[in-house]
Amino acid sequence: MKPWVSRVALLLALTVPLSSPSFAAEQALGLKQKTVMLMPSAHTNVSGKVQMAILPHGGMRVNVTLAGVSRRARVMDALSFGTYGAGPSIPGFLLAKPVWQNGQWVSETTVPKVDFIPETGWCFKVSEDVGGREKMIAMADLGPIAKGTAEQQKETATSIVSLQIGPLGSMITAAQAKHGLTGDIMVQTGGMMPAMAMTDHGQKVNMHLEVHVFSRQTGAVELGLMPKIELISEKTGMKTSVQSVPMYSSKTGIPDYHYGNAVAVKSGSYTVNVQIGKEKIVFRGVLITKAMISGKASSGSMNGMSNMSGM
Repeated sequence: MKPWVSRVALLLALTVPLSSPSFAAEQALGLKQKTVMLMPSAHTNVSGKVQMAILPHGGMRVNVTLAGVSRRARVMDALSFGTYGAGPSIPGFLLAKPVWQNGQWVSETTVPKVDFIPETGWCFKVSEDVGGREKMIAMADLGPIAKGTAEQQKETATSIVSLQIGPLGSMITAAQAKHGLTGDIMVQTGGMMPAMAMTDHGQKVNMHLEVHVFSRQTGAVELGLMPKIELISEKTGMKTSVQSVPMYSSKTGIPDYHYGNAVAVKSGSYTVNVQIGKEKIVFRGVLITKAMISGKASSGSMNGMSNMSGM
């Protein structure tokens, strides 16, 4: 057999929570450390992990360990936007070339100008280049994305925007959270407390739609946004204007800050328009299945592979 060349492409894509200027400055706008395990593709024995940590004086340290790849291979690292192994490279995000050490490939890189690790949206991919052709052999999404969730991500000039439509959850107030209730804490804006939608076009709501936005450069949650969200059935053309409620998980905190609300959907394909300031992001072909609606879906939707600009 001819020697084969393996490339490690660690793919990063960003999503976002949104926040209000009323939050104290000390509130973390993202995670400070995270470890993800590489999941092998079919018919491979690749394993490994990626450890990320924000340094005290700025920048992010990335440590990669990779096993199950031949010592003869030439291994290269790269960071890119994307989920499910798709997406363009991030300018300036170059990783150190891995070296063979104790029976595995390892690398350590400090990536400048990264202040926070997004809760979700970055994807790490390991690709094998055999005879000039790339084949993905392992990957890891940051997550967490709930089972039965349709997800797509798009890039703008300054941000990564993640759309997620998944299982219904509890929407609670900050006061209820202090008394032990868990769920998405709704953020009061403009002196009024927002409310969770109970019906949509006369139908009982059955899923939760949310939009996350992260800084393309720093990874931080973008605050103070109020996106306009429109849900359109690609079968009937029926449009739903989704009340954009800012909220964040009582468990994760501000790194999960996002906008959204409960919606009523049927199985089928949807288009979701998101307007943030002058930028319009269009998510097409968002597939909702009967299993997702019933809560019996075994895994998250894989239609998030679109990462082209929504501009």
